[in-house]
Amino acid sequence: MNEDTDLDPSPAQLAWFFALDLDEQVQLIADPEMALPLTLVKRITTLGGTASTAYWVGQPPGPLRLTPHHARLLNRRRQHLLEWWSGLPAAVQQKFLDNRHGEMQCDLRGFALEAVTTPTEPSSMFSVGPFSRIFLEWRATTAENA
Repeated sequence: MNEDTDLDPSPAQLAWFFALDLDEQVQLIADPEMALPLTLVKRITTLGGTASTAYWVGQPPGPLRLTPHHARLLNRRRQHLLEWWSGLPAAVQQKFLDNRHGEMQCDLRGFALEAVTTPTEPSSMFSVGPFSRIFLEWRATTAENA
């Protein structure tokens, strides 16, 4: 396992993940090692991801899951974002959640892990990267269900 590659995988390694619907992405971020519903298995394999199953000889197959490699990639990215998130003040966390579907105010730029929009001036709005956006959606749904 290469920790640097796992933390920041190439776009090709997770292209299938970013092609999923936001709800499906949030499901996988919530638990990358989850037993996958058959509909999600079909979508993942159609998009180029892989699922695997492990079982003892003589036993029926276990549930389908992401391959250990893909689950590890998602787990490491999620853990990295959780560490970032836990270091933010509650008010800043709320601002990120409130603006997760659009552009962020410039006062949040210093807190962002990934600022996507290149500023044309220091006061420009910015967007978070795709993985951060999915993470924020997961945190928002987690907060709503708490």
